[in-house]
Amino acid sequence: MNAKESDDSTLKGLIERIRIELTEYTETRLKLFKLEAFEKSSIVGSYVIFGLIVAFISLLVIIFVLGTLAIVISLVTKSIFAGFAIVTGLIILLLLILIANGKTIRTKITNSILSILADAEKDE
Repeated sequence: MNAKESDDSTLKGLIERIRIELTEYTETRLKLFKLEAFEKSSIVGSYVIFGLIVAFISLLVIIFVLGTLAIVISLVTKSIFAGFAIVTGLIILLLLILIANGKTIRTKITNSILSILADAEKDE
Protein backbone atom coordinates (compact mmCIF):
# COMPACT_ATOMS: atom_id res chain seq x y z
CA MET A 1 0.00 0.00 0.00
CA ASN A 2 2.86 2.30 0.80
CA ALA A 3 4.44 1.81 -2.67
CA LYS A 4 1.13 2.62 -4.35
CA GLU A 5 0.78 5.85 -2.37
CA SER A 6 4.38 6.72 -3.26
CA ASP A 7 3.66 6.14 -6.97
CA ASP A 8 0.49 8.25 -6.73
CA SER A 9 2.28 11.12 -5.03
CA THR A 10 5.11 10.96 -7.57
CA LEU A 11 2.60 10.92 -10.44
CA LYS A 12 0.63 13.76 -8.87
CA GLY A 13 3.85 15.69 -8.30
CA LEU A 14 4.93 15.10 -11.89
CA ILE A 15 1.56 16.25 -13.23
CA GLU A 16 1.67 19.32 -10.98
CA ARG A 17 5.21 20.19 -12.16
CA ILE A 18 4.13 19.78 -15.79
CA ARG A 19 1.10 22.01 -15.18
CA ILE A 20 3.27 24.69 -13.54
CA GLU A 21 5.87 24.56 -16.33
CA LEU A 22 3.13 24.66 -18.99
CA THR A 23 1.60 27.71 -17.29
CA GLU A 24 5.00 29.43 -17.10
CA TYR A 25 5.70 28.57 -20.75
CA THR A 26 2.34 29.98 -21.83
CA GLU A 27 2.91 33.18 -19.85
CA THR A 28 6.41 33.54 -21.30
CA ARG A 29 5.12 33.06 -24.86
CA LEU A 30 2.41 35.64 -24.24
CA LYS A 31 5.00 38.14 -22.97
CA LEU A 32 7.18 37.43 -26.01
CA PHE A 33 4.22 37.97 -28.33
CA LYS A 34 3.45 41.31 -26.63
CA LEU A 35 7.08 42.43 -26.89
CA GLU A 36 7.22 41.52 -30.58
CA ALA A 37 3.97 43.40 -31.19
CA PHE A 38 5.33 46.45 -29.33
CA GLU A 39 8.53 46.30 -31.36
CA LYS A 40 6.71 46.13 -34.70
CA SER A 41 4.26 48.86 -33.77
CA SER A 42 7.10 51.11 -32.59
CA ILE A 43 8.93 50.59 -35.90
CA VAL A 44 5.82 51.44 -37.89
CA GLY A 45 5.11 54.35 -35.54
CA SER A 46 8.58 55.78 -36.07
CA TYR A 47 8.10 55.64 -39.85
CA VAL A 48 4.70 57.33 -39.52
CA ILE A 49 6.00 60.12 -37.28
CA PHE A 50 9.05 60.66 -39.50
CA GLY A 51 6.74 60.75 -42.53
CA LEU A 52 4.47 63.31 -40.85
CA ILE A 53 7.44 65.55 -40.01
CA VAL A 54 8.73 65.37 -43.58
CA ALA A 55 5.21 65.98 -44.93
CA PHE A 56 4.75 69.04 -42.70
CA ILE A 57 8.06 70.58 -43.74
CA SER A 58 7.33 69.75 -47.38
CA LEU A 59 3.93 71.42 -47.04
CA LEU A 60 5.57 74.59 -45.75
CA VAL A 61 8.04 74.58 -48.64
CA ILE A 62 5.24 74.00 -51.17
CA ILE A 63 3.18 76.86 -49.71
CA PHE A 64 6.08 79.30 -50.02
CA VAL A 65 7.01 78.08 -53.51
CA LEU A 66 3.41 78.40 -54.71
CA GLY A 67 3.12 81.85 -53.13
CA THR A 68 6.31 82.93 -54.87
CA LEU A 69 5.08 81.44 -58.16
CA ALA A 70 1.78 83.32 -57.82
CA ILE A 71 3.65 86.60 -57.25
CA VAL A 72 5.95 85.96 -60.24
CA ILE A 73 2.97 85.18 -62.49
CA SER A 74 1.24 88.30 -61.13
CA LEU A 75 4.25 90.42 -62.13
CA VAL A 76 4.34 88.87 -65.60
CA THR A 77 0.60 89.25 -66.20
CA LYS A 78 0.44 92.61 -64.35
CA SER A 79 -2.58 91.29 -62.47
CA ILE A 80 -2.45 89.98 -58.90
CA PHE A 81 -5.76 88.21 -59.41
CA ALA A 82 -4.54 86.39 -62.54
CA GLY A 83 -1.34 85.18 -60.86
CA PHE A 84 -3.11 83.71 -57.86
CA ALA A 85 -5.97 82.35 -60.01
CA ILE A 86 -3.53 80.47 -62.25
CA VAL A 87 -1.71 78.95 -59.26
CA THR A 88 -5.05 78.02 -57.67
CA GLY A 89 -6.08 76.37 -60.94
CA LEU A 90 -2.84 74.36 -60.96
CA ILE A 91 -3.48 73.23 -57.38
CA ILE A 92 -7.04 72.17 -58.23
CA LEU A 93 -5.74 70.27 -61.27
CA LEU A 94 -3.19 68.48 -59.09
CA LEU A 95 -5.92 67.63 -56.57
CA LEU A 96 -8.12 66.15 -59.31
CA ILE A 97 -5.21 64.05 -60.58
CA LEU A 98 -4.59 62.76 -57.04
CA ILE A 99 -8.27 61.89 -56.57
CA ALA A 100 -8.38 60.11 -59.94
CA ASN A 101 -5.34 58.01 -58.97
CA GLY A 102 -6.45 57.43 -55.37
CA LYS A 103 -6.66 53.64 -55.60
CA THR A 104 -3.14 53.35 -57.02
CA ILE A 105 -1.74 55.68 -54.37
CA ARG A 106 -3.49 53.78 -51.55
CA THR A 107 -2.14 50.49 -52.93
CA LYS A 108 1.41 51.86 -52.96
CA ILE A 109 1.05 53.12 -49.39
CA THR A 110 -0.29 49.73 -48.27
CA ASN A 111 2.59 47.95 -49.99
CA SER A 112 5.08 50.30 -48.31
CA ILE A 113 3.63 49.55 -44.87
CA LEU A 114 3.70 45.81 -45.56
CA SER A 115 7.30 46.12 -46.74
CA ILE A 116 8.25 47.89 -43.49
CA LEU A 117 6.60 45.12 -41.47
CA ALA A 118 8.31 42.42 -43.56
CA ASP A 119 11.69 44.11 -43.04
CA ALA A 120 11.05 44.21 -39.30
CA GLU A 121 10.23 40.50 -39.42
CA LYS A 122 13.47 39.73 -41.29
CA ASP A 123 15.54 41.60 -38.71
CA GLU A 124 14.38 39.18 -36.04
